[in-house]
Amino acid sequence: MIPIFGDEHRHRINLGGTSATAGISEVWWMCRELWRTFEADPTSVTGLRCVVLMGHDQEVLGQWLCAMTRESLLGPLKGENAEGWLVLLWQASVLILDSVARYPMASCAVAHLSILNMLVEGTEATNAVLNYLLQQNFYPLLAQAICSTPVKSKSTPALAPIIQLATAPLSTFPANTPQFTLTLALAFQHILSIPLLPI
Repeated sequence: MIPIFGDEHRHRINLGGTSATAGISEVWWMCRELWRTFEADPTSVTGLRCVVLMGHDQEVLGQWLCAMTRESLLGPLKGENAEGWLVLLWQASVLILDSVARYPMASCAVAHLSILNMLVEGTEATNAVLNYLLQQNFYPLLAQAICSTPVKSKSTPALAPIIQLATAPLSTFPANTPQFTLTLALAFQHILSIPLLPI
């Protein structure tokens, strides 16, 4: 039987397969090492860095949120690594918000929202987190979370903290500032325009 491709062509295909397999193995090894590092000290700056590097991994994000307390979350903002911790919190807060937007009916959604509400509660440092979230589709993602909740489930426990989160910027920025005006416009556009809004 005469082969469809010659030996040279078949050799190139094999090389490509080997390269792809090696790439997958390397990614798997890196993820495993990140998991090990995270599990060794989840509440440290290294643990948070692993959360951010692993991106939308819902399992590691959920474990990190369960491990965090108010002190372990906000305490480092007063320490020597405050700037680095704050930058990581910016990135983690977007991951948390995206998770809530995708899975508002999940059992972990309330815990996720509890952490987010801590992160925007009105201190100078947490105001920086709020400003970052506003630049990262804050209101569109909250609107997605609300709209992804079936009408018959509007009493779901996640909705109250979602509404609390949505109003946080309005109670943070002074009413006579451009930030307040822009935030109010975004809230009207994305939240108050939702039919059957549960408020």
